[in-house]
Amino acid sequence: MTLTQGTPSPSIPLSGSIARCNSFFRDPSGYVFTEKGQIRRMIRPLYFREFDHLEKSGLYKELVDWGLLIPHTLLDRSAEGITIAPQRVPLITYPSEWSFEALKGAALLHLKINVVAMDFNMILKDATAYNVQFIGSAPIFIDTLSFDFYKEDHPWDAFGQFCRHFIAPLLLMKYRSLDFNRVLTSFIDGIPVDMASSLLPKRTHLGLFIKSNIHMHAKSIRRNQEDSSSFKKTAKLSKKGLLNIFRYTSSFLEGLHYPKKQSEWGQYYDSTNYSEEAFKEKDNRVRSWIEEIQASRIWDAGGNDGHFSRSIAPGKELVVTSDIDPVAVDRSFMLSKEVGLGKNILSLLIDLANPTPSFGFTNTERTSFIERIRATSFDCSLALALIHHLCISNGLSFPMVAGLFASLSTHLIIEFVDRRDDRVERILGNMRGRRSLFDFYTRENFEKDFSSVFTIKDTLAIPQSFRVLYLMESKKLLPTI
Repeated sequence: MTLTQGTPSPSIPLSGSIARCNSFFRDPSGYVFTEKGQIRRMIRPLYFREFDHLEKSGLYKELVDWGLLIPHTLLDRSAEGITIAPQRVPLITYPSEWSFEALKGAALLHLKINVVAMDFNMILKDATAYNVQFIGSAPIFIDTLSFDFYKEDHPWDAFGQFCRHFIAPLLLMKYRSLDFNRVLTSFIDGIPVDMASSLLPKRTHLGLFIKSNIHMHAKSIRRNQEDSSSFKKTAKLSKKGLLNIFRYTSSFLEGLHYPKKQSEWGQYYDSTNYSEEAFKEKDNRVRSWIEEIQASRIWDAGGNDGHFSRSIAPGKELVVTSDIDPVAVDRSFMLSKEVGLGKNILSLLIDLANPTPSFGFTNTERTSFIERIRATSFDCSLALALIHHLCISNGLSFPMVAGLFASLSTHLIIEFVDRRDDRVERILGNMRGRRSLFDFYTRENFEKDFSSVFTIKDTLAIPQSFRVLYLMESKKLLPTI
């Protein structure tokens, strides 16, 4: 029902080199397993009819041709099961890591697929956000087993789940906090509608869509003491009526935007303390080092609005840019699409000092962000204008940061920001009596501690600044300190 292709979830050994992924126990129709490191999907006999209709009706081809559904190759078929090999997704990500526009895109993908599927007498049987992954900025549906036969005059059974996974978090991101989706790691089946109703401002009762799909929905759940869809089970809904609901919901979501307020880092490069000359020098050196080490898979760990990721992305296999600021990440997501780099830049909302943990049943159903990054085998990590935030704002030591990056990629391009820099001074100024705790924060200690796990290959003193850029190579991949 969810995770497939890219970095597998933790697995249960079955036999030899075959292991079943933990994320698929909820779906009786089949499961995902790895065989010699390759992702495979087993389809049980109870889903044969639906799978055959999906392929023979032309729906599978239609969705794949439009880039809406992940393609697969048929490997084997017997009375016991069908085995397919889905195309890999470069990096598995979760809804708590997506920006507002990304989550909205995943919601719209569900509705678009339903509209197409109903022409082939099928409909999605569930609406979990984990059925969607991103190839760059493009959402793609990865659950081949999510299609069911459409029942005449029947509402969409998954609408309640759609509200929990998409409508509720999007509204809370708009009206309360743009990073509200981070709580989704605690609500694996989406934010409860009654919780969303209680948290949304009173003025949302005035809008028909929110009133009916959140507030009245919540009242219905409380009244019936069960978590059901917003449609009554006995209600009849024509095919035309259901299609109208999908289109109306799409229209509402397309017009849903958050207030364009300025964040601390959302316009960072508009107010940088670099001179124009210094910024260009930094940009050029980062690109030249990336080419020198022939890096193709790059993680920009504090990418802000993705400027440097966009600069190095052309011709690369994968560039992941992550940041703690939801406005900056959303800006990165949209800008990557606008400049035609939407296929190889993945923009994620990540707090590097507190990244997504492993969660779900036995804490193995969903894999931590660090584990997924590590398994992706990046050639190079970028940590530009980041070290002072990690070490001063978050209290990490140089060895801790060095150990983390040494365990994640073979090369590191990192920018040391000296104490004399005005942004470091501003952070230290807020420490008051605790400033002495950061006496370790010097360039000499930085080079000494990083040299224990990295070889410094090259440096650049950025002109007209108190910043130095380093190209480092990991001595060996180490576990995080």
